[in-house]
Amino acid sequence: MASAQTILVTGANGYVILHVIKSLLGQGYNYWGTQLETAFVTDVTKPESYRDALDETIAGVIHAASPVHGDAQDNVRDMLGPAIKGATAILDAIS
Repeated sequence: MASAQTILVTGANGYVILHVIKSLLGQGYNYWGTQLETAFVTDVTKPESYRDALDETIAGVIHAASPVHGDAQDNVRDMLGPAIKGATAILDAIS
């Protein structure tokens, strides 16, 4: 790779994705991570939440953001639904 390409990584504070980021760095990529704690992406279900992170310098996207609630009352409503909306939102944002 001539110059390091940058990959947008959503959910960059998750345990599994940390290993993915380590692998990306080992292969010479840079990464731009998003995580809810930084309020960088305030609502993963809305495409406009990703717009600031997406520009011509981003070579690819790894989407791993997903809501995790220890007190979810309804797993479909509280976790699965928002995860699907989040995946759809990032696809809409990059299209």
